[in-house]
Amino acid sequence: MRGGRKNLKRAVEEEFLTLQKGQSIMQVLDLRGSNIIQVRDAKGETSLAIFPAKFQKSMRMKTDLIWQSCCG
Repeated sequence: MRGGRKNLKRAVEEEFLTLQKGQSIMQVLDLRGSNIIQVRDAKGETSLAIFPAKFQKSMRMKTDLIWQSCCG
């Protein structure tokens, strides 16, 4: 495992997640190709989101993954 992904996993496990204003928790429903993903929010509404290309090598997207979203 490369150092970047290893450090990212360690930071996620050690830090307690607190949501700031404008952030929400989303569930990945479908990978639409490239960096576009279909997500569902806590209210059950689905939408398309863009996963930043700079994080594609350090974090792998899978369906049913829960992740934190900003600017929702």
